[in-house]
Amino acid sequence: RGGCTLLFSGTGYRTGPLWINSSHTHLVVAAGTTVSAVNRSTWIAKYRFNATDCCYPAVFNAEGVSDISLSGAGTLDGDGSSGWWQWTWQKDKPAGSLNDYRPHLTNFVGVRDLRIGGGLRLQNSANHHIWVQDSVGVRIGGGGLSIHAPAIQGGGLPGVGEGKGACPPCKGSPNTDGMNIAGGDDTLIENVEVHNNDDCVR
Repeated sequence: RGGCTLLFSGTGYRTGPLWINSSHTHLVVAAGTTVSAVNRSTWIAKYRFNATDCCYPAVFNAEGVSDISLSGAGTLDGDGSSGWWQWTWQKDKPAGSLNDYRPHLTNFVGVRDLRIGGGLRLQNSANHHIWVQDSVGVRIGGGGLSIHAPAIQGGGLPGVGEGKGACPPCKGSPNTDGMNIAGGDDTLIENVEVHNNDDCVR
């Protein structure tokens, strides 16, 4: 059967990418607790996902498992301001290299029975806050969920919500979608508050 309940409580935590490799796994962030990503300078190596693109892994990752949840009245923080948001767009392409995509805060691929909510707050993702792909039985926002990232504040281009071409010097958080749902079936989104610098739901 596998799985467990992992409770974050007390003082804050710093973490690199975490992978949920067992079904029936539940992450709970207690009220008053913040789980933050380590900053960009110490992030784990990127991986290649097609012929032209590389991606840095998300803070929380799950693929091909079932009965997974993120909940609690605490906060997950992607620490996007530690150098990620200064990229010109959602990806950076050094001369002669592959595209490098900034990491999402959460990444779920091929998951069955996924739940995110219970009063949780997601904030300051380097890229999208929630990425769900080819998953079934997804419930987002049950019990409440809030997603926050700063909008462009000075230096941004008028009418360009994503900040294309504006970073630097914009001080916002480009491409910090609230949630992206790519394929899958049986998805319900409710009771979610989103304040960010791009799409709320896509």
